[in-house]
Amino acid sequence: MRFCLEDKQVNDLAGTFVPGGELASFDLEIGNNNVFRYGPLNLNEMIAKNEMNVFPYDSDIGTLRDFLGIDADMLLRSRNVNPAEVQFELTQPTLLTGMRFCATNNNRGKFRLEIADTKEDMTFRKGSYSVAVPWRETAPSQEVRGDMQSENIVVFESPVQKRYVRFTFERTGGDNYVHLAGLRFFSRIPVLPTGSNR
Repeated sequence: MRFCLEDKQVNDLAGTFVPGGELASFDLEIGNNNVFRYGPLNLNEMIAKNEMNVFPYDSDIGTLRDFLGIDADMLLRSRNVNPAEVQFELTQPTLLTGMRFCATNNNRGKFRLEIADTKEDMTFRKGSYSVAVPWRETAPSQEVRGDMQSENIVVFESPVQKRYVRFTFERTGGDNYVHLAGLRFFSRIPVLPTGSNR
């Protein structure tokens, strides 16, 4: 869906017309009497609603809530633990279409994402276990709000739907204090029922 402004339709206080163009665009899907959008899951809200448990690595800076926030990229740093792993246990299988995270302070490294239907399958890497994102080198760092961050976005070739998800980042340069920020999982999120008046 695209929101556009046509030429000579809106003018400013001086009476000058604002040039036309696209204001915003986003993907929507209509089906099963619902409207869906594709965007980040609110992981902190899911934790608060007991829809998900998270088992993070031992950290000395930052909190899990900072790390999983969708409004800003806040730092979570491992306490001399490398690689750093964060495992998610969802109460229901959840559709995931992609992921995004930042490795801060020029952390060179690689990351992967593993998925499974059960804790046992995840632990022993058997049965329903699979690798959604094989080991991948981090993207080059760029300056974001005065800090150097390596933003890493992966869109899955096919959506995955599992209860257990494990994110691992291994730092391959410098010390063993792993800096991570802004972990997000993307999904197909209901917006409104198609019959809604809102």
